Amino acid sequence: MVKNPELRVFLYIPEFEEVPTTMKTKWLAGLSLTVIATLGASSALAGGGEDKFQSGLQPGDSTSAFQCRDITGPNKGKSLCYV
Repeated sequence: MVKNPELRVFLYIPEFEEVPTTMKTKWLAGLSLTVIATLGASSALAGGGEDKFQSGLQPGDSTSAFQCRDITGPNKGKSLCYV
């Protein structure tokens, strides 16, 4: 609890009543975590039939042209295309 009401208004700290923790609330919290973990694991395993995900360029693919600014060497400060 914040003892200084001006500080509570400045920091936007709401007032909460303390709720006693019972065995029922602990059991429900554990059950919900178990359900969430089970759903997450099953959704991760469910993607087995899809094609394998490939990121980026594959061997043999060509890159497109792009400009970059050289920051070292004789071309320092110039925009160049290395492709």
